[in-house]
Amino acid sequence: MYAQLADNKVPSGITVIKPEDLAQIWYKPRDLSAYKKVIHIGDIHGCYKPLKEYLEEINPQNYYIFLGDYIDRGSENA
Repeated sequence: MYAQLADNKVPSGITVIKPEDLAQIWYKPRDLSAYKKVIHIGDIHGCYKPLKEYLEEINPQNYYIFLGDYIDRGSENA
């Protein structure tokens, strides 16, 4: 596999990131102290109805972070 990919060029429109630059991209500190709660929601897997029910009562005092897979495996991926 490596031999097949060794001669491939990076497609246009793709930015190559050097390992020493990753920290600048991945870590962006944010001050969330103004929020009452920080809520993490992970791996929705296409389950839209349960997510919609949960978010019907969104509280603007909370900060919501979505992690994981948004689609895949669930019955409502479309």
